[in-house]
Amino acid sequence: MAVAVVALTACGAGSKRLNQAEFEAKVHALCSEYTGRARGEIDVEGADPDSPSPLALAKFSRGIEHGAQLLAEQGDALRKLHPPVQTAAEFERILAVQAQLVDAYSRAGRAARRGDRAGVKTIGREVERLYQRVFSTPLGRLTLECQ
Repeated sequence: MAVAVVALTACGAGSKRLNQAEFEAKVHALCSEYTGRARGEIDVEGADPDSPSPLALAKFSRGIEHGAQLLAEQGDALRKLHPPVQTAAEFERILAVQAQLVDAYSRAGRAARRGDRAGVKTIGREVERLYQRVFSTPLGRLTLECQ
């Protein structure tokens, strides 16, 4: 499972409801920020949950758990946004999926620490399905540009 950060983020917008262009610009800017942070902060070299090496599994565990932390921070930033009315329902659904991703990343990290490679694979398939749900939405597709 790739350590990727859901590509939706935004900076604090106060209580003002954003128009669609403002909202998309904030989403894209912070999407790029969190993607950059993940690339800079998470060492994925040698992190392989399929490897028989305990070191590779430990590196994977550390990386995926750090990914969960970044994803949770991203969710906190997202919750500060006030999207346009026409985007609000979709945005709430994406936030709900993001919370499920944070949980899945955390569970994958714990499974890796236990040496449970089968559990990591099962959670990896769950994560793939969750990302498919996000990226199947118009707002989610917007975020693919910064991956």
